Parts: sequence; C-alpha cells; structure tokens
Amino acid sequence: ISSDSRLVSAFNYIKDNLQYYDHWTNEWTYEKPKEEFIIKLTENYKTFSSLTNKTEELYLLLGDISNYLYNLNDTAYYTLAIDNYSAAIKSSPKDFRAYWFLGSHYAVSNGPVEAIDNFLKAQELLPAEQPADFWNDYAWATLFANMPSHCIFAMDKVKSITGKPGSLETQVGATIHKRIVEVDKDSSYSKK
Repeated sequence: ISSDSRLVSAFNYIKDNLQYYDHWTNEWTYEKPKEEFIIKLTENYKTFSSLTNKTEELYLLLGDISNYLYNLNDTAYYTLAIDNYSAAIKSSPKDFRAYWFLGSHYAVSNGPVEAIDNFLKAQELLPAEQPADFWNDYAWATLFANMPSHCIFAMDKVKSITGKPGSLETQVGATIHKRIVEVDKDSSYSKK
C-alpha cells in the first residue's frame, strides 16, 4: 500500500496484535485493555482511509480493520467491513481474496447464506496453489451454515495441502464426522 514509515508502523501494529481481535471474545481476559485496541485500530482506520489512491489492497486492509473493530464490539464497523470488501471486489473482481474475506466476515456475524455465496465465488477463482487458510475458513463457514459434508470436504482439503488437520478439525472435527451416519438401505426414514 505504501512504504511511508508511519503507514508501515500502523500496519505492523495491526499485524502484530491479531491474536487479540481476529476473533470475537465474549469475556475479555487479555492483559491489555480492549479499549486500547479500539482506539488504536480506529486511528489506523482513519489513517489508511485518508489515502487518496484507493487500491484493492487498501480496501482489503480497511475491510480487515473494520472486521477487527466489529470483533471488539464496535458494531458500526460491521457495514464498513462489507463496504470495503465489496469495494475490493469491484476493484478486482477476479481476485478470490475479497470474496473469501467477505465470506468470513458474514460467517462470524450470523450471515450464513451470504458467507457461503461468497466462499463459492472465491472457490471458483482460487489459484492452482490453494491456501490452506482459505479451506479452514471455508470449513468454519460451512460449520456455522450447518453443512457438515461441505465442512468435512474443506477439512480434508486443509489436510491434503498441509499434511495435518486444520484448527477446525483439531477443535471439533470428530463431532462433525459423527453427524454423517450410514443409513440402512432397507429401512424407511421420515423426512424430519
């Protein structure tokens, strides 16, 4: 986005503290106060959004910052994340990342239909060397959308790329596999 030292420093802050806000936490138990991150991320959002050269990379970053602020319970950033990821899609419609990130944002904010729609678009655009993180995020999205066979498919993709189970499979993979059961071909089952 820029080699300006102020912007590089802001980006490094965002990257170096991901473990605090790349997910939503019901009870804040970290040693650093949540308010510190809200203030700093809000400042960084304003700094990056003031840039005049709006590129796909900038929109992706603004979408991520918005998503992180949403994870910190600043609900005003829910729509800003969608707007920025959508602007990244408009800027570069053949790049799978914006669909992926938008799908992930919807998945963790109770938008399963929108999440799956965006993941499917991203899947169509994946490069030959597919990122395991995409498939792990897809597995989470399909878990939230109550799509166990798709979830297992995505977990298997992670394993085939990395040679080991992803974070979703490590945490709840056994439970997902138990949801798929054999049926007796000679029996009759209610649609329910």
